[in-house]
Parts: sequence; structure tokens; C-alpha cells
Amino acid sequence: MEGASIQLDNKLNEFHLARKELQGEGYLLFYFCPSCGKLLTRSKRDGLFFKPSKKQIAQFKRKLNGVTTIRQVKEVLGEPDHTDGPIVHDKGQKKIYGFKDVKATLVYRRFSNKMDVSVQEDENSHGSITYWPKQNLRSSF
Repeated sequence: MEGASIQLDNKLNEFHLARKELQGEGYLLFYFCPSCGKLLTRSKRDGLFFKPSKKQIAQFKRKLNGVTTIRQVKEVLGEPDHTDGPIVHDKGQKKIYGFKDVKATLVYRRFSNKMDVSVQEDENSHGSITYWPKQNLRSSF
């Protein structure tokens, strides 16, 4: 890869393949040693984020049980803190990867200090719910 270099992030205990792309800079995270193939030591990245409790996630699952559409989510949780979408994938991505277009993504941040709740509805009106841990700004990193 032109313009790529291997870097060590001591704070996170990670090796990256740093690269420049048309969209900007990025990196690929190494999980295995490129020389010998051994599993690299565990990253400290998890320490950057809070861990929502099983109880918190269970509460949201109960609230959203049977909810499949954006309209239903809004009825249960109210207006979101942030909305994105739609996301339209080209036919090639849909065929190769099985991607579905996304009508909308709703993000709820106000319900928890440890996680955000993201809800998406796809082109077939199928809903998915994701629980994202929030960044721990008091982390020692």
C-alpha cells in the first residue's frame, strides 16, 4: 500500500497499518503478528469506553420488545437526539455483501450515561437496535 507505515500505539498497546486514502487518513488494526502469525497482546482500547450493565441493556430490550419500525420507536422513546439517513447502497454492494438500504437511523443519547441506543429501519421495514458504549473521558489514556 503506497504511503502506508506500521506504527505502534503504546497507550493502547496496538500495532496499526497507517494509510492515506482519498477520503483521508485511516489505519488497519493488527490482531496477529505479520512476521510469525502469533496473536498479538490484548489491546487496551476497551478501557476507553464505559461498559453498560446487562441490566441497562435488558431495560431497553424490554421497552423495545416487538418494536420494528421508526414510528414505533418514536412512540416508545420519543424524538431522537440525532437522526441520520437515508443510506443508499449501490447494487453491487447489495449483491456482494447483502447490504440493505437504510431508511433512517435514530440515536438516543439521553437515556444513559454509559451507552447510546441506535435504531435503524431498512428498506424492508426491518428494525435493528444497537447499544453503543460511550467514551470514558476520564480514562487514563
